[in-house]
Amino acid sequence: MTNILNSFHTPVLLKETLDLLNLKSGEVVFEGTGGLGGYTEQIAKRLGPCGKLIVTELDRQLAEHIRERLRHFECQVFVIEKNFREIKSILLELKINKLDVIILDLGLSSYHIEHAGRGFSVHKSEPLLMTFSETETHVGSTANEIVNHWSEQSLRDIFIGFGGEKRANKIAKAIIFARHSGPIESSSQLAKIVESVISRKGRLHPATKVFQAIRMAANDEFGALKQILSDGWRMLGSDGRVAVITFHEVEDRLVKQFFAGMIAVRSAKLVNKKPIVAKRAEVKENIRSRSAKLRVIIKV
Repeated sequence: MTNILNSFHTPVLLKETLDLLNLKSGEVVFEGTGGLGGYTEQIAKRLGPCGKLIVTELDRQLAEHIRERLRHFECQVFVIEKNFREIKSILLELKINKLDVIILDLGLSSYHIEHAGRGFSVHKSEPLLMTFSETETHVGSTANEIVNHWSEQSLRDIFIGFGGEKRANKIAKAIIFARHSGPIESSSQLAKIVESVISRKGRLHPATKVFQAIRMAANDEFGALKQILSDGWRMLGSDGRVAVITFHEVEDRLVKQFFAGMIAVRSAKLVNKKPIVAKRAEVKENIRSRSAKLRVIIKV
């Protein structure tokens, strides 16, 4: 499994993030969502024998992959199979009362799209789940529950608010109509429903934004982000740094507003006033980096 996972992993804005964080030997770092471990490994290299790295990863296979990938490093590594929103209880359990760095990469792992088998891709026929963890450990709704049981208004709201989908009305109505013939069970069924009412133009599949919105709702991604920013900030020591890489306009707005609030009360200073985006060469190499934005702040 490790070889398969390593074959397609490209961390986004890796050099820029590490340069701005300026990690030091002996620091205590919290990484939200380890994914395939690209950031995790580079962080661990910099912490030395006295450093500590706490990584959250809900997917059991990815968590095992990270443990294997980091077993030779000198720093203490804790791979926790929980949502990063639980930062408070995680640190309490580990008896860690202060962090030096929090890093959040909010992008969807390539593994989930290509190999998880839980319905993340518009191009595959898989069970309609979109959960980051295995179903039995998932907290919240599944994509199946959202698509088959939520009201037309609720579907419309998430398509607009989470997906920025301008044709949300039409898509929500089509899903409600399709439900009369029986439950929508697979990702391919859902993709075809959207495609039946929205004509395909260009490379982007017409169901892309719908899938994004449902995934975000199923995993309460915005709620989790708000919570870790709030709780994580309290766990940061003086000169502690927070780096967040977002891939969505609403995510970026939440981070920007939180950072602005900390600066307004003179609790922080920005490292980069404008978000850092991927250079042309990186976008050419990894198309998913085109929407990435990096913001870093220091606690004072």
